[in-house]
Amino acid sequence: MTGPTRRWCVALAGAAVLLLGACSSDGGGDGDGAADGGDAAAAPSSAVPTVPEQLDTVQAGSLTACVDVPNLPYAFEEAGQVAGVSADLVRALGGRLARPAAFVDVEPGDLLGALQEGRCDLVASSLVAGTGLPDGLVFSDPYLTVEQSLLVRGTDQDRYRDLASLRGRRIGVLPATAGAELARSSAPDATVVSFDAPDPLFAALDGGEIDGVVADYPVNAHQATTSGRSVVVATFPAAPTRALALVLPDADPAFVAAVDGALGQVTADDTFPTVLRRYLGTAPQPG
Repeated sequence: MTGPTRRWCVALAGAAVLLLGACSSDGGGDGDGAADGGDAAAAPSSAVPTVPEQLDTVQAGSLTACVDVPNLPYAFEEAGQVAGVSADLVRALGGRLARPAAFVDVEPGDLLGALQEGRCDLVASSLVAGTGLPDGLVFSDPYLTVEQSLLVRGTDQDRYRDLASLRGRRIGVLPATAGAELARSSAPDATVVSFDAPDPLFAALDGGEIDGVVADYPVNAHQATTSGRSVVVATFPAAPTRALALVLPDADPAFVAAVDGALGQVTADDTFPTVLRRYLGTAPQPG
């Protein structure tokens, strides 16, 4: 990719990765809670995991994550396994903690309750750090900060380069999202059309019903990478961003510290950038 699609910046502060991008939903999963042997983001053989002598987990010997499938590009079904940015991040953490990843598929509104009930060790979804959590739960260090972006058809990438170029055109958004707010505030001369889910939104773009999509960068980038019919032409660093984080029970400080330590490892080397390249098509550049 060229131009705005390569505008990435990674800031490693503890376990935080700053990425010009953002979030969404769509996919499928097995949700059986079985240990997952996938190697998409396993720790490099040269890495020496920092594992406490006692690391209690819901399933002995495994790291179990509650996920909401489908939720593209974070968790979805691929070749019979849970795949995606969040799923492969959990696999990477499991590799550093010497505990293979396992997944439990939970409805989005039940994720935190499932964690409180002890059905999993952590929640891995597109959850925003800093938002309110019930007592007894805590956010991990953030691992991904995301921006809004503009997606257009590949045939229109020279015609529509920013929101101003879409004056008088139709822009698609998902309801109650930062993308919808940005489109309405920054493209007042365009018609903003809301879609209930990503599939009809992207189908409308492909079919010419709309001329652009404003959404979280990871959502748009994954669509561009997988469809081959669309291109991310702009990101919006001036718009509000959101930092994504895991959610953990705070009753075991040693477990929280171990997860944060593993996050620091996988974001400090090429492990997490490799995950992002797989699903978003672009590797963030240090800087």
